[in-house]
Amino acid sequence: PPSPPPSPPSPPPPSSAIPAGGVLVLKGSAQGTSGAANVLGCLQPGVHDQTTTWAGMARNTIAAQCCTAGGACRRSVNRVCVAGDSQQLGGAIEPLTYAQTKERCAGFGLELCEQSCAGRGCWYNVHPVFTSLPCASSLAPPPAPPPPTPSPPPPSPLPPPPS
Repeated sequence: PPSPPPSPPSPPPPSSAIPAGGVLVLKGSAQGTSGAANVLGCLQPGVHDQTTTWAGMARNTIAAQCCTAGGACRRSVNRVCVAGDSQQLGGAIEPLTYAQTKERCAGFGLELCEQSCAGRGCWYNVHPVFTSLPCASSLAPPPAPPPPTPSPPPPSPLPPPPS
């Protein structure tokens, strides 16, 4: 009998907007981009594509903030907060994924920031914030373990005596 036609190839999984290696989630009040005082965590592609919240701040919804290509912060555009004014909304700002935040910033002719825009309005200091910072380069590598002290090799088994 004729063999059945080959099934069509399955569509590739949607690519993640999150770059390989992941991106940092910073505290909205962060004054820097490294260390536990500033960094909340790392969004990983394929794992956090739908993530809109991150624990560790007074408000868990990750706030959208955009920057100019030159790095100037824009938590609001035309006096309208990118994801809503947290104080007016009682913290219930618009939940956006990393991809949605990237799209929203691009729609304003802006891009994701490489820092937290602390103190730049919208009450986002009480929220986590998205960044475009790669996780690997900003998290210090763990210290190398000390080299193991050399130990004598285990004794090799003796061959059986000839019979």
